[in-house]
Amino acid sequence: MNNGGRRIGGGKLEHGAAETTTPTSTPDYPDGLVGNWGWCWYLNVLHGRTPMLWYSVPTNMEPNPPDPGLEELLNTTSTKPPILSERDRAILALYDEEEEIRLEKSLIEARHALPDQDVSEDDVDALLQAAEREALEARAAYLIRNKIVQSVLVTDPVLKAVHAGLNTTPAERKLLPLLHQRDILAMYHTTLTSTLSTVSSAVTAAERDNIAANKKNQQLTATLLELVEATKPQATEDVQDTRIRAQLQTLDSELRAARKRWRVMKGVVSGVIVGSGVDWASDEGLRELVMDDEEELG
Repeated sequence: MNNGGRRIGGGKLEHGAAETTTPTSTPDYPDGLVGNWGWCWYLNVLHGRTPMLWYSVPTNMEPNPPDPGLEELLNTTSTKPPILSERDRAILALYDEEEEIRLEKSLIEARHALPDQDVSEDDVDALLQAAEREALEARAAYLIRNKIVQSVLVTDPVLKAVHAGLNTTPAERKLLPLLHQRDILAMYHTTLTSTLSTVSSAVTAAERDNIAANKKNQQLTATLLELVEATKPQATEDVQDTRIRAQLQTLDSELRAARKRWRVMKGVVSGVIVGSGVDWASDEGLRELVMDDEEELG
């Protein structure tokens, strides 16, 4: 074995594409990818099921490959599900039936293990907690036992399929391209997981920076409001000193009267200039006098 997967076939995988191949040699697998964790693939093959193994990732859904060799890694030959014989189907049916019988037996034993005497309300919570704990322990033991049994069952066929010995059966030889595709998908899944982790870290950092920026923006906004409040001109009514407030009111009255006189005088002068027939539009001074906005004076 070497440290890099060997490319089989030159066609690009498409969704649902299938092509029957007969392996002539054992493909090179990356170290650590061929093991006894593929019992589910073996059972699916015998069951005639079509797990994700038969389909590749659609081309339009592929992300930008972070590794130049990733696209070449996905170029592998797809295979059709093997045809099962009647004997294989019978074996798998018996296997499923055995699992169902084991579950029914466990349920019956648990039902008979329940106490017949009446239980007080004070003991109900304690009994429920004990039952939940026992159920979790039983489930864990059941799953571990099944994984051990299935791993033992699949080890020998997988090894024979990979090494292609003289005693390899046709069913075991059919596993070879499936194992290779499993390893391809496993490596692709690892790459996608790494990319997802990197993107998630970047998103987390961006969210953290956004929160910090929002807090900084709130602080700057509060400072701006304080500055606006400090520089806002004080109204006459807000002055506390009576004498100064009276003086300001007098000045305001005089200012309003002066503005009225100015508007009247300006209106008269503008009317005289316009009515005199003088070309006031070509003279900048006259034009400003006629066109000056009275609202600028308040």
